[in-house]
Amino acid sequence: MKNPTPRSRPSSFPRLARLSVAVAAACRPVGLGLAIGASSLVLTAQAWAASAEIVMLQGKGERRAESTNVWRAAGVNQKLDEGEFVRTLADSQMAIYMPDRTQVRLQPNSQLQIKTISPLAAWSESLLRLVSGRAWSQARPQTNAESAQIRRSRVTIQTPTVTMGIRGTDWDVEVGPDGRTQLVVLSGVVTMSNDHGSVEVSSGESALAEVGKAPVKRTLVNAGERVQWVSSWRPQARRWAGEDAQRLGHWVARIESGDFSGTAQALRAGAAGDAGQAALLADLLLYQGDAAAATDALRGHARDGQGDPRAVELLAQALVRQGQLDGAQALLARALTAKPGHVSLLLAQGELAAMAGDAALAQSAFASAAATQPTNARAFFGLGLVDSERENVRAARELLGKALALEPGLAAAKAELAATESFAGNLQAARSLLQDVLAKEPDNYQALTALGLAKLKAGQAEQALEDFLKAGVIEPRYARAWLYQAVAFYQLGQADRARQALAKAAELDPRDPMPHVYASVVAADALQFGAAIDAARAAQARMPFLRSLNQAASNQKAAPTWAPRWRNSAWRNGPGITPTRPIRRIGAAATSSSPTGTPPNSPKIPS
Repeated sequence: MKNPTPRSRPSSFPRLARLSVAVAAACRPVGLGLAIGASSLVLTAQAWAASAEIVMLQGKGERRAESTNVWRAAGVNQKLDEGEFVRTLADSQMAIYMPDRTQVRLQPNSQLQIKTISPLAAWSESLLRLVSGRAWSQARPQTNAESAQIRRSRVTIQTPTVTMGIRGTDWDVEVGPDGRTQLVVLSGVVTMSNDHGSVEVSSGESALAEVGKAPVKRTLVNAGERVQWVSSWRPQARRWAGEDAQRLGHWVARIESGDFSGTAQALRAGAAGDAGQAALLADLLLYQGDAAAATDALRGHARDGQGDPRAVELLAQALVRQGQLDGAQALLARALTAKPGHVSLLLAQGELAAMAGDAALAQSAFASAAATQPTNARAFFGLGLVDSERENVRAARELLGKALALEPGLAAAKAELAATESFAGNLQAARSLLQDVLAKEPDNYQALTALGLAKLKAGQAEQALEDFLKAGVIEPRYARAWLYQAVAFYQLGQADRARQALAKAAELDPRDPMPHVYASVVAADALQFGAAIDAARAAQARMPFLRSLNQAASNQKAAPTWAPRWRNSAWRNGPGITPTRPIRRIGAAATSSSPTGTPPNSPKIPS
């Protein structure tokens, strides 16, 4: 591949090149740290382990061996061997991680057989059979080591009517009761074929295969709406019932028993006239991936911010899931004008401000909530998160510790504190915190990501990547996991995978400069200086949202022991970017932040 030609005038190239190199030099120490040597070519026993793993189970799932018809209860962290079947029961979801790094999510009432499993390093395919129901997956194409241009499917999916060769990354497939198969490709390419014909389905396209007919392409309006169900959202009936918990006790009990679909159907009748029932219904609809229906259920009760605070907060969440972050923020601003000091609305404002990259507003909202309700753990967690992002380790420890003192079971606070300790080099403390979280919640994607960070810092890139990918199948919109899997891929010498992950991180968090900083460095290491300059420009435009380069400054004085010095590795071992701390995100959604400190006139935080 030829290096892109810079679009600038020849006379301006040295200045732009210096800009690219300056950005790369400033941020290289907080980046990717690749040393392509013998160690990166060693195949670990884990890489050859021919077992898939259940990494998330919401509700109830079962498994059985191919040789028996007896189903047994499934659970998180269980290994699945070749030939085994898994199925989800009503209102349940399951996530599976394959040894070849394929990620699979199953919707309720779905059945999948893992016919064959391809080890990571093997030149072979994994073969899956979707018997019924619906699955979403991310699977990366396999590249011939002798030619990076030759790609073949790494995963093959069989259904009752068609066989699909996956040569792309992101797809959704559904098998109806009559065996018809509907495919939606969000990115990449899938070849869909049977005895009657074949069709190649590309990104943004869909196809249908019916019994006795060749597969055909169909018009697709919005691919993203097809996969809104693939998320970490969990119904929280007691939270949304609020002060009406006793009055709505019957519905809360049904939801907590796992009866989501039946309860949602029953709630529809009374939701129009009851804000509490509408909130419970919307919560269930968001779990089911129907954000538009949740919006319809809530809008009348929210009354453009003047109505029920629960409806306003949930409506803001529904709007975000439909790509309307600005609208959600405006809704909360209007609500707080009508109800200043409302703690739940302040917390929601802080979370969305963080998502939008507005650290000043996030800190102000969380501080106001803490001042109004000094016993609210979520408020201190939000404040601790802001300080963690700015690498104010001492303040972050204090605030996150305060959140945990108020609510010892707040797993998100433990996960963030573990990430902070990892970046501070306290790996023992980080692992201790994460062991506690993952023992209770083995499918906590924030904790899995923090565990991956600790492993990255310990120089265990391959094991870290596995944690990031597991987190990604549980919550595919978690940009932090995408950013760090790019770091891990690059350390392992897989630059194409790193670029793909950086592009996804940038898509999920448009204001974060770090995906573009990393992209600039990756391009410069490949001597693609035009692309490096373009990426550096994109990073520079987002620098107002940069939090800190403390790690970069300290690393320029002494490179960490868990990565090679980038100055020398580029010449001796190939491209090198040292993976210390990049800008990180606040909360479950991708965010970025301004570099300023505590905003003026922000409320005093209670001790």
